[in-house]
Amino acid sequence: MALLPGRLALVPLILLAACGGGGSAPGGMQNQNPGDAAAGSPDGKSTGQFDGADGPDGADGPGGGFDRPSDDGQPGVVVGCSGGGDCHTPPPSICQGDVLKTYYDPNGTCEGGGCSYRYTTQQCPHGCAAGRCLDGDSSCDGGAPTCGSGGNGVGGQAIDGNGAGTGGSAGGGDSCSQVRCDMRPANVCEDAVLKTYPDPTGTCSSGVCTYRFTTMTCPRGCKNGNCVTCTPGSPTFSADVTDVNSLATVGPLPALAGGAAFEIRSYMQVKDSYAGIKVPIYAPTDMTIQASSHYTDPLHDPGDTDYHGEWGLVFEATCTTQVSFAHIREVVPEIAAVTVPSTMTGSAGELVSHTVDFKAGDIIGYYIRGPGYFAWDFIVTDSTVTNQFINMPRYLDGQLKFLHGICPFDPYPLAMRQKYLDILGTNLNPPVAGRKCGTLVHDVAGTAAGVWFHSPYTGGGADEARRASGNPLSLFKAETDVVFIADLDGDTDKVGFATYRIETFNPTYRNPETITTSYCYERHSNPGSPADGWVYVKVLADAQLAVAYSLEGACPETFPTTGVRTYYR
Repeated sequence: MALLPGRLALVPLILLAACGGGGSAPGGMQNQNPGDAAAGSPDGKSTGQFDGADGPDGADGPGGGFDRPSDDGQPGVVVGCSGGGDCHTPPPSICQGDVLKTYYDPNGTCEGGGCSYRYTTQQCPHGCAAGRCLDGDSSCDGGAPTCGSGGNGVGGQAIDGNGAGTGGSAGGGDSCSQVRCDMRPANVCEDAVLKTYPDPTGTCSSGVCTYRFTTMTCPRGCKNGNCVTCTPGSPTFSADVTDVNSLATVGPLPALAGGAAFEIRSYMQVKDSYAGIKVPIYAPTDMTIQASSHYTDPLHDPGDTDYHGEWGLVFEATCTTQVSFAHIREVVPEIAAVTVPSTMTGSAGELVSHTVDFKAGDIIGYYIRGPGYFAWDFIVTDSTVTNQFINMPRYLDGQLKFLHGICPFDPYPLAMRQKYLDILGTNLNPPVAGRKCGTLVHDVAGTAAGVWFHSPYTGGGADEARRASGNPLSLFKAETDVVFIADLDGDTDKVGFATYRIETFNPTYRNPETITTSYCYERHSNPGSPADGWVYVKVLADAQLAVAYSLEGACPETFPTTGVRTYYR
């Protein structure tokens, strides 16, 4: 069990001046019931007597006075006096329960052969020990009380409370209490770890209060002694994500990642006229950054001296909604400062050193169009939305982005959303009035349409689901009416894929949702041009598809017997 040290209780070695002796005080004054004047006495002065005090060995001090007080732990020596000039050593501050008594005037007065000093009192909310008020993480005296209520302090009481000593029997005086360890520290954050002190009572050792604590990692980060919580529900976007005038088109779902399998992003294409201009990207709603990665795209133009890498960013908008960006060219300093250095060449995914909050409309970064690149990614997932696929266990276990991906413009109010819907399209397919944002679900039972994976999956967990998935083969008709056969034989690192676009002018154009047996697509780059590749698909079962393809030539007359690969839902 780890313990947190508190503050040490330091006992000042200060001489305490007072009157009185073991038998009689100088000048014949008898030692009466020991005790200082009560708090708030009219003259605010000490009587010069002690609270049942004597020395650690019980012996009388010089001049017949007591050596050390043992009830409040304060050291001191009693001296006699014959005039005011003899009293210049006031007692140290002392504790009377939770009240601190402070002797503030260095010049005392001599009365009846004993010095008296003016004092003040104050209540200590967290207790009093060693002549001072304690803080919330209070120090403690480390042992049992060294005094207790009793009678006259004749001979005094030993400091260890056992009554031993040469000066007489155990005495008493005013009662005094042990400082308790009942002020546990507040919860604290150590990076993303929350430290909590569950027990209200701690342990006192060597003057230090220690408390048992527990730790937990906060998935969303830790701030001000609490795990960062999230806003419930789905958000309503209130700020444009960029200058809409800078956009030529925004891609409907799904988009293709470098020609490979479809993704959940909207491809935000920047106009040619904005080349070289820093186009701001804004937080569309209040959100908190959760992950950031600065990486180098291996396909970037090595001759582009203005290329300084790209940024992938992941934000939490609410408990259920995540907003992500990719291919950002520059980020604001607040994000750069919390980004963990990375050598990765893929997309974002690393947690930041700590979270940072952004308000709707705050700039989070910039896109700069340059040679060979002209678009950035805008991605939104919402776990309150569950897309329905034929083999749901695969998506539930390892394909969450497909499971909860939504059109990133859906959270906008209709008036704001329409600005984006009006420019839905791609660089090859200009916007068309009435086009929809698209959907990620293209699975149609009994047909070739949908997403197909390299290996079957019947359950087993996230790791197995990801291993069985790799880069999926996507066969679907997009909102732009183009039929995509994407990522043929694509490896997990997107090497070796081939993607065919089947345009509406293509003589083999057909919606894959209508293919229930087998069909061959040919690739034609232009209307009337000869075929320069083909893909033959054959539906084997509701969740099984055979595929063969060639990068040249026209379709064979029958489904091939060699070069065939089987895919699974």
